[in-house]
Amino acid sequence: MRNFTLFILMIFSLFAFSLCADETISIVSNEEIKIQKITGRNSVTDFQISHGSDSLLQDLIEFEEDGKKMIMLAWAEEGEMLRNIYHSIKENTAVGKWSYPKPVITTSMTSKTPHLAVDKTGILHLVWKDGNSRFTSEIYHTTYQNKKWSPRVMLIPHHGNDSFPRIDVLENNVINCVWECEIPPYDNTALVSVNTWTINNTVTQWHTKGRGISTNAPDKNHATHVDIACRGLKSYAVWQEGVSGQKLVMFAEKLQKEGEDDHWTWPVRVSSESHSSWPKIAVDSHNNVHVIWSRLKGFYEYTSRIFDEWTPLQRINWKSAPRDFFDFAVDENDTLHAAYRGDSINTYYNVKSANNLGDWGEEIQISQSEGRPCHFASVFPDSKGDVHITWCMVPPGASHSRDIYYATLKGREDPTTGYPKADFTMSAGPTIVKGMSVTFDASKSTSSGKISSYHWNFDDVFSDDNYAVGKVASFTFEKVGEYDVGLAILDKQIGKIGSKKVTVKVMDAALPPVNVKCSVIERRGFITIAWLNKVEWENNPRNDELGFEIEYYNIYRRLKGESGWGEPINQVSGGTYSYYDSGFLSFADARKYQYGVSIKAVGLDVESTIIPSG
Repeated sequence: MRNFTLFILMIFSLFAFSLCADETISIVSNEEIKIQKITGRNSVTDFQISHGSDSLLQDLIEFEEDGKKMIMLAWAEEGEMLRNIYHSIKENTAVGKWSYPKPVITTSMTSKTPHLAVDKTGILHLVWKDGNSRFTSEIYHTTYQNKKWSPRVMLIPHHGNDSFPRIDVLENNVINCVWECEIPPYDNTALVSVNTWTINNTVTQWHTKGRGISTNAPDKNHATHVDIACRGLKSYAVWQEGVSGQKLVMFAEKLQKEGEDDHWTWPVRVSSESHSSWPKIAVDSHNNVHVIWSRLKGFYEYTSRIFDEWTPLQRINWKSAPRDFFDFAVDENDTLHAAYRGDSINTYYNVKSANNLGDWGEEIQISQSEGRPCHFASVFPDSKGDVHITWCMVPPGASHSRDIYYATLKGREDPTTGYPKADFTMSAGPTIVKGMSVTFDASKSTSSGKISSYHWNFDDVFSDDNYAVGKVASFTFEKVGEYDVGLAILDKQIGKIGSKKVTVKVMDAALPPVNVKCSVIERRGFITIAWLNKVEWENNPRNDELGFEIEYYNIYRRLKGESGWGEPINQVSGGTYSYYDSGFLSFADARKYQYGVSIKAVGLDVESTIIPSG
């Protein structure tokens, strides 16, 4: 009978899903939001008995498959018979259709709180909580590639209550996962833990132990609802901490250095009062930290750390809304996006302009609930500038179940008009040589107000070793490669940031010569004949542009058909563009050889590549 009931439920779900139609509602002038019902059945149920209602959480992300941009959504099917993480996929186009929901991995345990990330190789990662009781919950991980999910892997067997995992990826492809861990004797004491997943030459492995980053476990306080964001080589985490009714928002960060253990900073408080819950964090392209959280009074607070200075707290919504799970993200243009329950029923969306310091815009109502409560929003800005939002909504006639709905907001016009204009000159470049020190001068930057500070980043991988402040800064490029050098200028008077980025290419040596050629010359004496090979070349004109002074040219010789050059046969000084090689017995003997020329520039230890004669 149970199997027959499940079969009928699945048939009904398929039928209901096929009937789902897009709803279109006009929100503001010239803007339409298309709402799609994704799941077609009561996707998440029994939320009243789940820990913190976390079974209602869902997550979505953009990834690439078969050369196409795709969107994946993952959520928990929580009920009497369905207790697994499900997923659905659509092509990220205006006509893309969601696939029929499928389980990620079927287990007999209760699965909750899925969270997604895409690593630097394009592999999609999913973490979630699995367990049938408070004392057996663990964090699991799987990957999605080639249209298949890998077998699930347990992060660390804590023999405790692990829950609410969050995951993100560093520039070096190290993955951080944070979660809340309730430890024995299970007296509502919890700490925030972290673990890392290392990817090196396709070998993937979770570290064998986790690490607590919160400080409150000895005081028997809760440290829960953690969130993480990574940028460059830095990881940032926020969580709520404290006893019941006195929750505060805490913050810590870590710089990932090769070969070192995790070194998280001592947590600091970012909220000013108690009753601060469910914090979310985002980090922009300047490594500025943005945090929002909910307050017991029914509104959301925001603060940011702009170039290492925390800004005053501010309220971002003006309706009295129930505290509820919400989401927060930053796009590639540093625009912040927040989706939350804006009043007692509906889901709202809020946005601030790119690089604007806390200037939140007007709220937009996303859901069309018709009196049905909406909960637990998720938001994701994609690579095209569009914003994807999902939320749970009570279906007609139900009280303890939710369906998942989805909406897309089209990208807006560039909001940078009126922002400071960052500009700088360089003493060399944009192509330079390894070991060269370059001076950067931001004197050409302008603003309608007054520029209060200049912030430089060399390499686009944020660390303390490649960061500088001031109108003029210098940096020595020690490694070959391409560096994204960025300048951000802050104008506190108008509360805005302007930025500029230039790619600097660092080479091992000066550019090699061009137009290398060889010709046989016959010289006749009174009674003798001599044959010589005349080697000619031109200095690469780019060397003059880059300011490279040629110290000497190395001349190489080899038999035609041989590989490798061996040691140079001679050197000629810079400014000389030919060399005569003699001692050949005949014209045919001279023709047996090929020549190569390289450059050694003044002040550089490495010669250029060898260019063979044509």
